[in-house]
Amino acid sequence: YVDSNLFVFPELYRGRKATYARYGLALLALGHFQGYTCILTIDEVCWKIWQERGVEEAVKVSRGILRFPNLAIVPLTREDALRAIGYVKRFGLRPRDSIHLSAMKEIGVGEIVSDDADFDRVGWAKRYEFGAFVATFPADAVKEAKRVWGSA
Repeated sequence: YVDSNLFVFPELYRGRKATYARYGLALLALGHFQGYTCILTIDEVCWKIWQERGVEEAVKVSRGILRFPNLAIVPLTREDALRAIGYVKRFGLRPRDSIHLSAMKEIGVGEIVSDDADFDRVGWAKRYEFGAFVATFPADAVKEAKRVWGSA
């Protein structure tokens, strides 16, 4: 599962985390893994980019996410919302994080690529920081990702 901050970091920031986020996105685009996220990611990324760069850039980035290769957008249901509300209380997560967690549970995914350490409170969810996630791939795949996306 891909959290919204994997898309935000390369757009707004420089440095090590942003570079690893770029490589993670390149690995996804190249088909080295199948990514999942929910429509809430579009909202979160759009809002953050809008605040920092304006509406035109926010729309451009949001459309790019919707067209991103090897990324499935998980639909949300009433049941997902009910489960998410339970996660707010059970894990002390913010509602948006709980919605992402509920989407993960619905599709049977137990791993999330995220800079948000709040997901570490969830015993059944394994969180990978950007660099740790990239390190799970073979060296030749990472080399290809670096070639495709470049460095910061």
